[in-house]
Amino acid sequence: MASIRVDGNDIFAVHAAVREARAYALQHSAPVLIEAMMYRQDWSTQEIEYTFLEEHGWMDDAGIAAIRNEERKAVLTSMESAEKRAKPKLTTLFEDVYYGRPGHLIQQEKKSMEHIKKYPEQY
Repeated sequence: MASIRVDGNDIFAVHAAVREARAYALQHSAPVLIEAMMYRQDWSTQEIEYTFLEEHGWMDDAGIAAIRNEERKAVLTSMESAEKRAKPKLTTLFEDVYYGRPGHLIQQEKKSMEHIKKYPEQY
């Protein structure tokens, strides 16, 4: 499979990579994996991005506040929705990891189940 590695924090590089991947996929009728390498962003990094948007007149303080509020609501809504779902069986943690179940995975599952049996109040 064709692949492209790109700086996932560079919106212009990501756009170019997606454009190239799309062209390749259409030309060859084949998928393309885009690996967007990212580093962890913190609030200071976001402030730099907001400053960039403000400097170019693309966003103001009200717009930034609206985005933050909208995203906060989306996160809370998603968390509430997830909390309402039934928890999956713990054994699913060990499924679909490998084509076959290697010995070390079987051992991990066994030890995990023993631990849970020993400390059920924690689970």
